[in-house]
Amino acid sequence: MPKTSALAASSALRAHLVDQLKSVLRRPGAYGDLDTAVWFLMDHLLVVEKDGPGAWTAEQSRLTESGACYADGIQGAFEKLLRLETGHDVHAASVYDEFAHRRGWLTLDRILSKDEYEAVRGALHDWCAADRDLPDAVTAFGEPSVVFGGANPRTGKALDVVRRTRRL
Repeated sequence: MPKTSALAASSALRAHLVDQLKSVLRRPGAYGDLDTAVWFLMDHLLVVEKDGPGAWTAEQSRLTESGACYADGIQGAFEKLLRLETGHDVHAASVYDEFAHRRGWLTLDRILSKDEYEAVRGALHDWCAADRDLPDAVTAFGEPSVVFGGANPRTGKALDVVRRTRRL
């Protein structure tokens, strides 16, 4: 019987899984089925953090109740609700991002000030009436907190903006 090597510390496992989740969320097209990849990573992160799969089951129930998740996952909701045949993986990643952010797993590129965040919110409805690309968004609002989608400027992107909040 082969000798078992020593196991990594839980902090090292967590750091590795968080890094993998970051990569999957930011470049979902590179990992096959996004719903499956995210499910495995989040499930394992919750076990390492001793919350177990119950927290992920509760999040899936919340997403299902809100209409953001169907039996075939978040990607399935985008396919059915928006009739998107392709390119919905970046949008689905932005939904998973919310849970990852609440859990402390999401690394942000930038946190917007309250004024910057309010400017985005105030302009978004009218601004989105036309097709835009990432350079348009960056010119209008500055760098987002997170960009979902690969480096190719011709592929679809989803953007996340997170504002700075004051902690009491």
